[in-house]
Amino acid sequence: MAITAAEAALNTCRHSGYRVGVAVIDTEGKVRVLLNADGTDGSHGFVAMRKAEAALAFNMPSSEVNDLAQSDKSVLKRVTLSMLLDGGAVPLHVGSTLVGAIGVSGSAGKIIGAQDEVCARAGRDAFAAQQK
Repeated sequence: MAITAAEAALNTCRHSGYRVGVAVIDTEGKVRVLLNADGTDGSHGFVAMRKAEAALAFNMPSSEVNDLAQSDKSVLKRVTLSMLLDGGAVPLHVGSTLVGAIGVSGSAGKIIGAQDEVCARAGRDAFAAQQK
């Protein structure tokens, strides 16, 4: 399921003209899948992993964690060095149970991580579709 999710995210970005890295992590933050598109330097996958850590820890998209951190400084106390709060990651669920997160990094745009998160959501949707 994690491979299918990562491939869906990678392909969604590729079809939009972006070469990205994708990371899928489990509930312990361990990497289950790490993909980097051809033509990347390989660092995008590691950035995607850090975004996924934030989505996992807060059980919300990393962009929402970023927004929350701007208005609620207590959120920053929960942020670790392994997390990146830029948009681009969403949690993964089986039913209502949090099972991990998927992160994407490397696309461009005026809002940092916005396109990454579109691709991560495509991965999440592919993950969810496998549950049916």
